[in-house]
Amino acid sequence: MRVSCGHARSIAVAAGVIALLSAVVACQRTTERSADHPRSGPAVVHTSASLGTDSLTPRQQCVIAEFERGDLPGRACMVECIKDGSGYGIGGGCWHVCYAYTGVPMPRPERFDHCPDSGPEPVSPSPIVACKASDARRELRVRFVDAATGAPLAAGMLFEPRSPRGVHIADSLGLAVVPVEGASRIRLIGQARGYSYVMDSITVAESTVCDVLLRLVSARGHGF
Repeated sequence: MRVSCGHARSIAVAAGVIALLSAVVACQRTTERSADHPRSGPAVVHTSASLGTDSLTPRQQCVIAEFERGDLPGRACMVECIKDGSGYGIGGGCWHVCYAYTGVPMPRPERFDHCPDSGPEPVSPSPIVACKASDARRELRVRFVDAATGAPLAAGMLFEPRSPRGVHIADSLGLAVVPVEGASRIRLIGQARGYSYVMDSITVAESTVCDVLLRLVSARGHGF
C-alpha cells in the first residue's frame, strides 16, 4: 500500500502527540510519587480507588501475587499502578513510573515470565458529537467518561494542535471547554490515566457549539 507524504506526516504528528500526552501522564505519576516519598525507599502512589481482587485480570492477579509473595522492592507502587492501569501508554509502563530515578532496585523481568499475557489492546470508540447553533463563541464542550460505566473521568487530557493552549485538562466533572478559532475542522486526541486514547477530527461551523462525548475504554490489565 502506498502512503502519501501528507498521510505519513499526519501519522507522525499523531504519534508525537500521543507520546506527548503519555509523557504528561508519566510526569504526573512520577511527581505524585516523588512528592510523598524519599528517593531511597519503596515508592507508594495514591491515585484513583483500586479495583477489588475479583475484578483483576489473570495477569494482574499473577504479577501482584508475585510482588506480594516476595515482598519485592517497589511493591506498593507497582501494585497500585497495576490495579489502576496508569502505566498504560507510558514507555516502560509501571516499571518506569515506579523505578525510574528512584534508586529502588527493580526485580528481574523473568521472575514474571510465568504470568499470562495481557491480551488484546483496549480500543476506545469514536466520539459522539452533537452540534447546535449558538450566539456564543464557537467552542467544543468535551466530556470524558468511562465507556463501561458512564462515570466522568476527572483530569482527562485533550490535545488540539490549533489551540493556543494545546493541551486542555478536564475538570472534576470530566469536562473540558475548547474555544474554536480559525479552521473549522478540529483534530482532537483525548486520553485519561489508565484508559486508551481516542483520536478524531470534528467539523465546527460558524456560530456553533458542539458537545463531544469521549467514551474511553479502561486499560486495566495493560501497561506493566
